Amino acid sequence: MFARWPGENVGLKTGKASGTVIIDLDPRNGGMETLRRLQAEHGYLPPTRLHATGGGGFHYVLGYPEGVKELPSRTIGPGVEVKAELDQAIRRHLDGAVLEEDRKAEVAARRNIARALPAAEG
Repeated sequence: MFARWPGENVGLKTGKASGTVIIDLDPRNGGMETLRRLQAEHGYLPPTRLHATGGGGFHYVLGYPEGVKELPSRTIGPGVEVKAELDQAIRRHLDGAVLEEDRKAEVAARRNIARALPAAEG
């Protein structure tokens, strides 16, 4: 597939059928402040995969919650969207150079998020 369409992006279907929920964080639109507020109110997101997006944001890749019949996709605050039922997340093309760039961006994203969030109490 990639030999036929080099440089194309990959989509990940989200929702119950795939067992995946994405939290899409866009810092350009207030996503860091929204995440900070939500985590102060509801607790921290669990450790999970974190993908850098092409627009400078992040995708938190989470498992679909057990026992939930339907989780609609929606915006939950400025710069933060839940991508679940009938939605998808786009992953940039997967050649070696981009994978290395993605890995570096993911490490930088984790550092930026860790700096922006309040320290855990304990």
